[in-house]
Amino acid sequence: GSFYRWPSDAQFERWRDQLPAGFLMAVKAARGLTHARRLRDPGVWAERLERGWRALGDRAGPLLVQLHPALERDDARLDHFLEVM
Repeated sequence: GSFYRWPSDAQFERWRDQLPAGFLMAVKAARGLTHARRLRDPGVWAERLERGWRALGDRAGPLLVQLHPALERDDARLDHFLEVM
C-alpha cells in the first residue's frame, strides 16, 4: 500500500506488470501528505505521486486522498493543493 510507506518507483512498475489486462490501480496518497503535513507544501509529494503514476502507465486509476478527520475545511489550502497536483 501507499498510505503508510510510500513505495519505490520500481514497486509501482512491479505492480503494473502484475495487474490483469483492463485493471486500473487506485493510488492512496501517503499519510505524510494527508495527515502529517495536512496538505501543506505538497510539492515533494506531488513529484512522488507523479513518478508512481507514470510507472503505472495505462494501469493508473484514481487517486484517493483521505484527509485527517480533525482537518477543518480550508478552501485556500485545498486550492493550492489542487494547483500543485
